[in-house]
Amino acid sequence: MRVSIACAVLGLDVYPLQAQDAIPDLRGEWRSDTLSIVAGSTPYNPARPGDTRPRVLEGEFTLTVEGQDGRRFWGTISGARAKEKFIGALSRDNKTGIGSDEDGTFLTNLIGPNALERCYTHTHHRSKTGASMMASCADYVRAPK
Repeated sequence: MRVSIACAVLGLDVYPLQAQDAIPDLRGEWRSDTLSIVAGSTPYNPARPGDTRPRVLEGEFTLTVEGQDGRRFWGTISGARAKEKFIGALSRDNKTGIGSDEDGTFLTNLIGPNALERCYTHTHHRSKTGASMMASCADYVRAPK
């Protein structure tokens, strides 16, 4: 009671602690048809020489979560032309997260036990393929085991 009165006097809100959702097991293979916008050339989406206009693209991607330790996870992302490693971490709500691959960053939002949204971006001023920018958001579905 004294704590509640003190908090009221100080203008602080008191909220009961709510149970967090259990940390989800993300391991496995996730697949998506990804919609992207790309300017410049990337390993996944090479540009024609001299073409600097943004391109709207679609492609199939596979996200393979190879390992997980608590809220931290890692694996590979692959498309038709390239494959790279990634690392990520879920926030304390166990539904949203952030990560990085070899040339960009992503946000993750778990939609359900077998569905997630992944939004990705990168900007390169100098790379093997020249300057490039990319942004995409896609829904991934866990492949059956």
